[in-house]
Amino acid sequence: MKILAIDTGGDCCALALRADGKNIAEKIIVTGRDQAKILAPLTQELLQENNLTVNDIDRFGIATGPGSFTGLRVGLSFVRGLALASGKKAIGIDHFSVTANAIKQPYPVLIIRESKRADLFCAWLNPDGNLGDYFLSPAQTILETLPHDKPFSIIGNGAAQLIALDNNLNSKLINLSDSTFIQSLAQLTETSNSIDTKPQPLYMRAADVTAPKSIANIA
Repeated sequence: MKILAIDTGGDCCALALRADGKNIAEKIIVTGRDQAKILAPLTQELLQENNLTVNDIDRFGIATGPGSFTGLRVGLSFVRGLALASGKKAIGIDHFSVTANAIKQPYPVLIIRESKRADLFCAWLNPDGNLGDYFLSPAQTILETLPHDKPFSIIGNGAAQLIALDNNLNSKLINLSDSTFIQSLAQLTETSNSIDTKPQPLYMRAADVTAPKSIANIA
């Protein structure tokens, strides 16, 4: 089975190829908000370098969020299009699940993703290895509710906002590279039993949209 996994929910375009249970290639470019410009050519480049075409891919995986509103839509639309054109399955897996799968050390772990706002997207990976409820909370509030009577770790691109408030948390940080994340997504895509061919984004807050003045001022 050949897998193409894609993540555009953060500041990078990350792609990985997996074949017969092994990750064989990847491309990761830190791009900010330019995913729409580079995703298609980057995908073509990755496939060509490995002598593959879209039709050779058996499953397409996409990280569904939470993350950048625009980035998520770019990635999801692209993967849906590839799946539709090739007649293959598209599988969406949220960022918390992908991160949890990548963690190889004792729990509990607080998974934190930045939201580009004061609030952070969070979920606890519990001692039993299961994810708790996903929640959105200000960094200061999270800091005040962290356990003080038992060990824990933190992981994710939002961890820096907590560490800025309490540098002692730096010793609890698990580093998660973009490479490890996209490989984890590829692995979960391969083993998923999902039958959803139209993956949906995981939004934990409404989009930041402001009506034009010409509309907003209409009585």
